[in-house]
Amino acid sequence: MSERRVVVVASLNVDFTVSSPRLPGTGETILGSAFSTSQGGKGGNQAVALARLGVDTTVIGCVGDDDSGRGYRAALDEEGLFTAHVRTVVGTPTGTALITVDDAGDNTIVVVPGANSEVSVHDVDAAAGRIVGAAVTLAQLETPTAATVHAFALARDAGSITVLNPAPAGPDIASILNLTDVLVPNEVEFEQILGTAPATDEEILAVCASVFAQGVRWVVVTLGDRGSALVGRDSVIPIAALPVRAIDTTAAGDSFVAGLVSVIASQRSLDQETMIAACRHGARVAAWSVQRSGAQPSLPRLEQLGAVSGAPASAGAV
Repeated sequence: MSERRVVVVASLNVDFTVSSPRLPGTGETILGSAFSTSQGGKGGNQAVALARLGVDTTVIGCVGDDDSGRGYRAALDEEGLFTAHVRTVVGTPTGTALITVDDAGDNTIVVVPGANSEVSVHDVDAAAGRIVGAAVTLAQLETPTAATVHAFALARDAGSITVLNPAPAGPDIASILNLTDVLVPNEVEFEQILGTAPATDEEILAVCASVFAQGVRWVVVTLGDRGSALVGRDSVIPIAALPVRAIDTTAAGDSFVAGLVSVIASQRSLDQETMIAACRHGARVAAWSVQRSGAQPSLPRLEQLGAVSGAPASAGAV
């Protein structure tokens, strides 16, 4: 098993991002100030972030047979990811995300899955050798759940740690929780999955009991500029965000997940000390990311992370 290999069952989108002074209301038209196009998708962002953090990263995913797909594959190759299991789907467009970012760094995102909907159990089987040799298998919910369930089952059989970022959260998540070691939702996803928004540590532990009963070992809830909460069977440990000024939070959660997973893959452990270190590293990666615009353009390389320590200002985001 590779000490630092991670396999990502990944959504791969092209992001069309506009900047505006504020997010528009229903039926409202406002003037924007900037427009950019870049590679994105939660899975793609997490895979690229892992590669930039020095992790041997394999991508399982699909792109369309269009200019966006060809460009995305070339970009992944340039980042040094293992892309033999990125399949081109004929006659289907590459996934697309429409993103609006306001002056406070908050955003709204609409995703059209495109080729991401074609990721299949057969794609996972083709990459089985990479999964069996991985320290961590990582997935989100922007690709079909059946493929992720199969990938996690292979990973569990091989002793690989499984990490699920349940975004977007949906009713079919129940089919994968019993194969998930680490669940990483944000506050909204946490409430959607568990059906409540607990206010105290005791309430958090009570509602998470059902998740732990299915085999999940840790829940890491990302809390924006309040950092994150590491939830175990009998403990809730707050992890602070770094105090930085957020410009664009588009890939904040993805960068946090990549930082978290890079430590877990390095240690190949889920003990409490490792998980605390993983959450803290995730916070550092996210703090660097939110100070830059765009999704993948904002993701740091390992040697750049020293720039976030002691950074002044008011609001970090995870």
